[in-house]
Amino acid sequence: IEVTPEEKKEKPQWWYLLAGAALLLIILVLIFRKKKKPVVIVVEPPVDPYKEAMTQLEKLQKEKPEVKQYYSRLVDIFRIYVLNKTGIHSLQNTTDDLVSQLRELKIPKEQFEKLSQSLRLSDFVKFAKYIPSSEDDKNSFDTINWSIQKIEQLSINRVEQKDNKS
Repeated sequence: IEVTPEEKKEKPQWWYLLAGAALLLIILVLIFRKKKKPVVIVVEPPVDPYKEAMTQLEKLQKEKPEVKQYYSRLVDIFRIYVLNKTGIHSLQNTTDDLVSQLRELKIPKEQFEKLSQSLRLSDFVKFAKYIPSSEDDKNSFDTINWSIQKIEQLSINRVEQKDNKS
């Protein structure tokens, strides 16, 4: 039996249609896809630890919170300043560990003793429920304030000495 030309034509197979549909879908997706907008990263200028500490001290002095919170915040301001300025991980250390690390900063001995006493007084207030006098409050505030200023001055002097050596 001879095959006629009409019978020689094979019917298209279903997978050709499927491949064509998939190709058409891919083309449509590529044409109509939304382009991602570039991500804009806003970099805030670094905050000066000294200015931040002084601002926080002023704020603390104006607010006058209860005694325990006052000493907690006072010491936290100092610890955060020390961390940001010197890199000493003061937030994770006990007061005694912090005091031993602060010796490296070469604070004058008399002032260093006042600072360590203020830090320990804060521990007594926070943990032993010691009630300090208003004079203790003022002395602790002044000592922390002076210590921050002294550490700032010492760090500026170190930078100037490095620049002079270069």
